[in-house]
Amino acid sequence: MNNVTRSLVLILAASLLGSCSTERMLAKCPSTGILAEASSMTSFVPGKPMVPANIVYRIDARKVATACSVDKDTRTSDSSLEISFRAYRQKGGGAADYTVPFFVVVNDSDGNLGQKKTYSARLVFQPGQTQVDFVQPIDSFPIKAAHSKQAFDYHLLVGLLLTKQQLEYNRKTDRYAE
Repeated sequence: MNNVTRSLVLILAASLLGSCSTERMLAKCPSTGILAEASSMTSFVPGKPMVPANIVYRIDARKVATACSVDKDTRTSDSSLEISFRAYRQKGGGAADYTVPFFVVVNDSDGNLGQKKTYSARLVFQPGQTQVDFVQPIDSFPIKAAHSKQAFDYHLLVGLLLTKQQLEYNRKTDRYAE
């Protein structure tokens, strides 16, 4: 095998191993998920009964994608998230702009809840639009692992920040209702 061929084989092997290390890195990262009961939020006309005729919009957290880095020496991980949302409104109407609160909470493999951070996403309907899909990025969510834990022992859980009434509404009417 000549030097040029060896170099090409080494470059190809390095690129293939690089893609494997990304998959290996994700296996070392905290997992992500969406809390079922907090995956949807229905906003109603203020002061009106919580019935379908009074729905202003509904928003669903649909998917969470993640990337992370892990520092074994400091026992920390830093995750970035991309949360996919879909919102609906019954009637097209004019342009509308809403602020939607959501949270990310950490729990460990023993079920202990750790830090919780709240965020907000901007939901914008254009005139006549009845459905909006958008992605909300979170650039950095650091976790300091306990002495007996690894980064993969933690879970980042996403949910919409609901009022007590909205949570009860979800429990009665949502796809997860009993």
